[in-house]
Amino acid sequence: MDSPETFTMGPHRCHWSAQDDRILVETLLIQKAAGNKAQSGWKSVVWGVVAAELQKVAADGQAEKTASKCNDHYCNLKSDFMLIKKLRNMTGFGWDDERNLVVAADDQWDELAKENPHAKKWRTTPFPIYDEMFSLVDGIVATGAGAFLAGTPPPPGPSQSTIHNEHSIEWTESSQSTESETPPHTPSDLKTAGKKAANKVNLAQPETKKRKRSITPEQSRLRKYYRQEQQYQDQTVRLITGMTQAVHELCSSLQPTQDPQQTPQQRRAAATKLMEADGDFEGPECIPVLRLFTSSIDVADTYLAIGTKAVRTAYIEDCLHNPS
Repeated sequence: MDSPETFTMGPHRCHWSAQDDRILVETLLIQKAAGNKAQSGWKSVVWGVVAAELQKVAADGQAEKTASKCNDHYCNLKSDFMLIKKLRNMTGFGWDDERNLVVAADDQWDELAKENPHAKKWRTTPFPIYDEMFSLVDGIVATGAGAFLAGTPPPPGPSQSTIHNEHSIEWTESSQSTESETPPHTPSDLKTAGKKAANKVNLAQPETKKRKRSITPEQSRLRKYYRQEQQYQDQTVRLITGMTQAVHELCSSLQPTQDPQQTPQQRRAAATKLMEADGDFEGPECIPVLRLFTSSIDVADTYLAIGTKAVRTAYIEDCLHNPS
């Protein structure tokens, strides 16, 4: 499902494709990493860089995307992002990472459409630049009545700027910055600074308290499941290890019940016959067991003292794998 094509209003309408949106936000991410974005907003020269990048892919006869129109379109994308972010945080709503789409049950969408007709288009419209917009807008909050709660009326006041008008949210950013402007990265700089700037995007620390990325109820359940699964595996390993050690200690503590008059050679011979009768070790598998009996009469005596075949076999296997 492709993103919708949009237009920027003005004397000459600009056509904005999904490719244009991505070029715009990726260029802004590089400019943000380069330090051309302050708490008060973007430095005005940034929009000239964005316009230059978009001009590279502009079709013949297409209306020019000027710096001013790039700024205006970014504000529209930011309003869309804030609306989608609020939808994702609502009870019963989630996010499909593969389709980049807000998901919810049909009855919830129908109820939301009654409250806010502007939000219903996101039922079928993807927003593939959500993560990039999150990086750009993170730390910037709406002022006034910019909050949205489904099923509740908007707060009173002269500026009821709620989700009912997705383009009426008032932002702390401005298109102009009063700070001294530093030269932006030129289009040629963007290519050489690509990887370095992309890494800086995630490492840059915001000047305000960083907002945590919200997760959907489904993601929360999956995380809980994986934690429980890991705990179960750890407990199983500890249980098996403990049982093995207990069997080994029990077998080691058993006193031989053979006739004390028998010589060590006779006891080894008896252990060998018992091993052959059990039949758990055959052919070449018998050689390491016989070496055990030869090197340690205690192993042979313990083997003879164990009354259960399965325990005798487990004891020998433990001795072979964990020689003391």
